Amino acid sequence: MVNFQPYQASNIALSNQDKMIKFKEVSLDNIDKLKNYDFVLGFGMGLKIDDKQRAKLTEISKEVPMHFTSVTNPENNINSLDSLQLKKVSSYLESGNKENYQNLVRYIRKDIDGKKLFVTNPKDAIASKENVYFHIDEKVAFNDIKSYEDYLKKNNFYKEGAPKVALISGIHDPFSGNKQYLDSIIVSFQKSGLNVYPFASFTDRIRFLSEINPNAVVYFPHGRLTMGNPDEAVNWLKQRNIPFFTPLSILQLEEKWLEDPMGMVGGFMGQCIVMPELDGAIYPYVLIAQEKTKDGMFLFKTIPDRLAKFTQIVNNFIDLKNIKNQDKKVAVYYFKGEGKNTLNAQGMEGTESLYNVLKRLKAEGYNLNRLPETEKEFENIIQKQGSIFSPKAKRSFRGICEKWKTDFDRIFEI
Repeated sequence: MVNFQPYQASNIALSNQDKMIKFKEVSLDNIDKLKNYDFVLGFGMGLKIDDKQRAKLTEISKEVPMHFTSVTNPENNINSLDSLQLKKVSSYLESGNKENYQNLVRYIRKDIDGKKLFVTNPKDAIASKENVYFHIDEKVAFNDIKSYEDYLKKNNFYKEGAPKVALISGIHDPFSGNKQYLDSIIVSFQKSGLNVYPFASFTDRIRFLSEINPNAVVYFPHGRLTMGNPDEAVNWLKQRNIPFFTPLSILQLEEKWLEDPMGMVGGFMGQCIVMPELDGAIYPYVLIAQEKTKDGMFLFKTIPDRLAKFTQIVNNFIDLKNIKNQDKKVAVYYFKGEGKNTLNAQGMEGTESLYNVLKRLKAEGYNLNRLPETEKEFENIIQKQGSIFSPKAKRSFRGICEKWKTDFDRIFEI
């Protein structure tokens, strides 16, 4: 396998149950080694090779059956299959799922490589499951909500009267061969007392959301919630007034992500954070990363402590709907320079903006009875009670501590 994302290669490899079929990822730096294999399957999207490498691949393809899929550069459309073989292989790959991947490699071994012993006849490709509810049983897929809820009740997963969470698979395919990480999220939500409605859909998400009528939506993002008609999703979310979470999936090892001070950059960041925020998404919190198994496979996994925290966050937001605004507590974090410097905010007036936010909160019923009548009075309070002190300004800080009856020495000890 050449130029596949590690998780893609793992999904294909993990779909295989035949002991006579083995997989190996070969880097572009080791093209010469490809002549030692029975079949070469490559991923053409993002393939960066020079003329020399391209010529070498073409040369090897004359001896070893080779096919590059998802090709975006015509020069990299390297294929040595005949028309019937190409049609069959493409049918499996175009509807990529666990069953199709298994039958793909069985077809390659029997009908392309020509093996006769210990072969299993491949079945025809089946259509990928789309617009369905799924659950932890990988064989489960329901087209309608009644059948899905009947399944939940039959298996004692359903909790009468409990809040509902819609879980949109988004960037992840629950039928591609590795879904344990999605299962762990479903289980975590269920154990916290929620009814979970996971579904896979690209074109019909609003219909699913409408029939679920959830208390919260969790979407693993790659672009807007409804790409063709984004206003449809925005209007639906406004009408329901429910939280819309977009936890993040990192396409690299967890330890590599932790080492990277940037975390996420470029177009992937735009698709996973910026675009969903246009729909009103909140909490772009990393929940899924990759891990490398002893067999060298790269698998998605949920990060355990983050899953526990995220589960609690979702529950907390749902609970807020049942609390009156006057009883809620809101922490407002702002940036301010030392001393008499004003509040800092990119492209806006900091103090004025914060004051307007607090006025809006008061209008919505939050307990802000002590909010000053004028912006100027509010600014004076910020300067007196919200000052930021330089570490050298101990005298000024001591005065504030004495006024508030705070242990100055203990603070600096901390």
